[in-house]
Amino acid sequence: MSHYTLTALAIATVDPVHLVAGAHLEHPVGLALFSCHVGEGRTDFSLHCSVLQHGDHPGELLGWLDRHLPPTGIVTGYALDEQILPALTRLPGSAGSPALAMLAGTRPRVVINLRGIDDDGELVSLAEACAEIGAPASCRDAHDRFTDWAWSRLAPVMHALQTDAIATMKLVLRQIAARTALGHEVEARLRPGLELWLAASDLPAAQIHRSCTA
Repeated sequence: MSHYTLTALAIATVDPVHLVAGAHLEHPVGLALFSCHVGEGRTDFSLHCSVLQHGDHPGELLGWLDRHLPPTGIVTGYALDEQILPALTRLPGSAGSPALAMLAGTRPRVVINLRGIDDDGELVSLAEACAEIGAPASCRDAHDRFTDWAWSRLAPVMHALQTDAIATMKLVLRQIAARTALGHEVEARLRPGLELWLAASDLPAAQIHRSCTA
């Protein structure tokens, strides 16, 4: 396979209902796509993010995903089936989103749902899963995340998205390498390119990730 793309998807959500009524209903306010493009002897990485601002129509987030998700290749996300897809499905226009249909498995595509399970059989958070491999991930609580977004402090939201997208890429590379000898070869080929991208990027999220061993 000389040409392929591997894309890690991360989501930012807020839960205003929890702050008022104690219930839980996560609303998506941001998405990030961290893609690795392999072809013609090159390994290139690109990171794209979108965060809704007040006044934006919630459905714009799915429109952004439809436009920016690479049309081919593998897509992965942490708790994709358990958390990301249910949140995105609540957005207006979800029934007509090609990207969402692909992530849900109704259109042909290789999709990897990353998930970690604790000793009690419960799903662990992305931050907990990343801690197991020594990688950073965002860990702001629901109150802080909502406050940042509600007060239009979008920089922390964007930083969390970027951090989590890079972390998701690291997790999937670990999983690919652990499965087969071919997977180990794929990870060995992609890892140097990731390290070069992290070293060249001036994003704070990239700086955090290049300072760790994972």
